[in-house]
Amino acid sequence: MPRTLTLTWKAGSMDHVQFTHLGEQHTVRLRLIHRLNAHSLNALYLKGKVILPVTWEHRRALMAQTYLVRPALSSWENEGGALG
Repeated sequence: MPRTLTLTWKAGSMDHVQFTHLGEQHTVRLRLIHRLNAHSLNALYLKGKVILPVTWEHRRALMAQTYLVRPALSSWENEGGALG
């Protein structure tokens, strides 16, 4: 049974989209997304976001080809509070 995946543009990119899975943001090339058609691409281009149905297999394949964008460190962690 397909679930949905919300895709948004990766800032400063023309061919990368990002999605969040289990609280972590992932980035993938647009060409790897299945089920993109003229309607979904229009929504992505015009609104900056599209919600598509995806199967578990497709999501798993995307997860294998993404790179993870971890949340930015807080200023406290960045100043060494948590690290040392």
